[in-house]
Amino acid sequence: MSHPMDDYLFERLLIDADRVVALARLQKKISHPALKGRFRELLVDGILEPWLPATVHCATGTVISFRNSFRNKTQDDILLIDRAISPSVLMKPQVQEGVYMRNSVLARIEVKSTLDVSGFRGFAESCAEYRLLGLDLDNERAAAGRVHMMELNLLFAFESAVSPDTLRSWLQSTTDGSLSAICVLDSGFWKLTSEGLWAEYQCQTDRRAAERLGAFVGLMSNTAFDQHLSAQGRDRLTSLESGVGQHFNHWSPRQPQASAEA
Repeated sequence: MSHPMDDYLFERLLIDADRVVALARLQKKISHPALKGRFRELLVDGILEPWLPATVHCATGTVISFRNSFRNKTQDDILLIDRAISPSVLMKPQVQEGVYMRNSVLARIEVKSTLDVSGFRGFAESCAEYRLLGLDLDNERAAAGRVHMMELNLLFAFESAVSPDTLRSWLQSTTDGSLSAICVLDSGFWKLTSEGLWAEYQCQTDRRAAERLGAFVGLMSNTAFDQHLSAQGRDRLTSLESGVGQHFNHWSPRQPQASAEA
C-alpha cells in the first residue's frame, strides 16, 4: 500500500494543470489579437516555470549565433533560457521580447491554441532553420569536439483540429530529430526516443488533458535540468539535480503508421 505522500507531486501537478486547462477553455471564447500570447502565458506562468531550475526562465524572443543564418521566423514562443551559460547583457526579464545567445537556449516550445496542418508544417520549417544556427564554439572547443548538447524542439497545443491518427501520421515524417515532442491536450502526447521511435504517454487517470499537461511539464522539468548539466560539461549521474518527470513515467513505445494526410 502506497503512502499518500508518494503521489503528492503527481496530484499537485494535476491540480495546477486542471486550472490551466479550465482557463484555456474559457480563453477560447474570447477572440482578439493578444489571444496567442495569453495561451503562452497560461502555460508558462500557470504551471511550467516553477518546475524549472532556478537559473532557467521562459522567454519570448529571437535567438542569435555567430552564423546568424536567415530565418523566416525569428521570434520563438517559448525559449528555455539558462542565465548561467551566457552573458546577461541581452537578457532583460522585464522585456516582453528579448534577444538571446544560442548557447543559452536549452529548448524551444511552440504554443498553439488549436493545432492544424499549417501550424505543424510551419513549426517543422522553423526547426530546420533553427538547426542552421549552431552553437557558438571557439576554435579550441570546436576542435576538441567534446561539447554535446541536444537540440530540443517541442510543439504544444491545447487542442487539435485533426484526429489523433492524423497527428500520429505527421510524426512518421519527423524522425530526423527536428521535432523532439508533441503534446496536444485533447489528443495525445508523444516524444521521440533515443532509438528514433515515438513513445506515447499513457494516461493513468480520467483527467486526460490535465495529466498530459502534467506529463509535459515533467518532461520539460527533467529536460531543463539535464540540458543545464550538459551545457556545463557535468555528468548527470554524479549530480543530485533533477526535475519531476519521473512522476509521469508511463510511456509506451509505438511507431506511428504512415497516412495520406501526412
